[in-house]
Amino acid sequence: MSLSTTSFDPVTTATSLAQASVQNMQQLLNTRSQAVQSTNTALSGLQSALSSFSTAMSGLSSLPGQSVTAYSATLSDSTVATAKASSTAVPGSYAISVAQIATQHSIAFANIPNTIVPSPPQPGSTITITFANGKTATVTLSAAGGSMGAGDIARAINQQAGGQATANVVSGTDAGGNPVTQLTLTSGTSGAQGGIASISYTDGSGATTAGELVPGVSFASATQLTPALDAEATINGVYVKQGSNTVTAIPGVTLTLTAAQAASAAPATLTVARDNSATAGQVQNFVNAYNTLKKSLDNLTAIGSDGTATGAFANDAGVRSLQDKLTSLLRQNYGGSTLFKLGVSADRKGTLSLDSDKLKQALDASPTALDDVLGNASLSAPSGLLGALSGLAQRWTNATSGQIQQRQLSQQQIGKLIADQQAQLTDQYNNAYSRYLDQFTRLQAVQTQMSQTSSMFDALKSS
Repeated sequence: MSLSTTSFDPVTTATSLAQASVQNMQQLLNTRSQAVQSTNTALSGLQSALSSFSTAMSGLSSLPGQSVTAYSATLSDSTVATAKASSTAVPGSYAISVAQIATQHSIAFANIPNTIVPSPPQPGSTITITFANGKTATVTLSAAGGSMGAGDIARAINQQAGGQATANVVSGTDAGGNPVTQLTLTSGTSGAQGGIASISYTDGSGATTAGELVPGVSFASATQLTPALDAEATINGVYVKQGSNTVTAIPGVTLTLTAAQAASAAPATLTVARDNSATAGQVQNFVNAYNTLKKSLDNLTAIGSDGTATGAFANDAGVRSLQDKLTSLLRQNYGGSTLFKLGVSADRKGTLSLDSDKLKQALDASPTALDDVLGNASLSAPSGLLGALSGLAQRWTNATSGQIQQRQLSQQQIGKLIADQQAQLTDQYNNAYSRYLDQFTRLQAVQTQMSQTSSMFDALKSS
């Protein structure tokens, strides 16, 4: 009679039993690990949403005294100047007369010959340009071939003068048809103080010749193309003279003079007024930024009803408190008014919208109301709604002490604990596998031996 044995694979059996011994704990660790990953992803999303919101708040108003209300500056004659009003402008009307615009001194040298200059590594020769304001620009001339033409000299000036002067070369003919190559030298600074006062040339040996651009070309021989003139204008009867065409004599307004008027011309009228469209755009930017943040928070705290996914912070009291605080800050009184008196409204879900007409009416009645309510987002001197909202966001996003940073550190600690537990569980699995593999390998050997013995008895019996 033969002994029946069951065939099995020790490796497969050991693997199955070892896995079964750690299965419940492995599932628990996997669940915890997924929870940490989901929480970290959600925290990153919250950080991004709050940071974007803070950036938007700073863009609206980040400095004390900076206004959210936008202003426009319009000139009755746009040929004499352009104007731009900042948020600190004061509405009003100004009479502008432009007698002269500032110009950059420009002179021309005709038919500059090739100039012998030192070859490297010998010290180069230099051109020194002195301006009316006392500043100087020094240009070194040297060439491997030992000479430089007008184009080479112009290139050296442009590369080395640091913008204090520029040069260009034009070739053609004069009125008599004679060939002319002209080097034009222009000061980089407008106005009388930017005028080119003198030029000197120093050769490679250190000998200086005053009044020469290069040997044989005197400063006195230059033709003046454009004089060095200051801008001259009158604003509401006040005379303004300066080297730049950018005039900031009116607080909050930048005038850029572009052309002089005839002596008999009537003054141009500059009108500074509130820009209702741009102001509404600023408030709409706030509404959009808030709604974007609200949507992110709604997704993160969603309960998961009506087919929507459950948010990572659905049961998080801290994040829900953040939501409630944002809503509360919106409704508070700032500077004697509220955001909702300025044309902003909220639907039943808390989403904001803006009525531009109501905003205009509110500002017509109280021009400073919007700035009083919104204030500024400066962390050093916050005020109004923007300051309150930015402060709230900062308490969550601060890189060292913020709520998000603290939560991320906590998740890191949990992740480390899970990793340690996973390592222990891996050791437990390996030990169980080794034990089971040894047991079933020995069992398989016993079964093989028993089978061989049974076969031997069967063979004896049959004989």
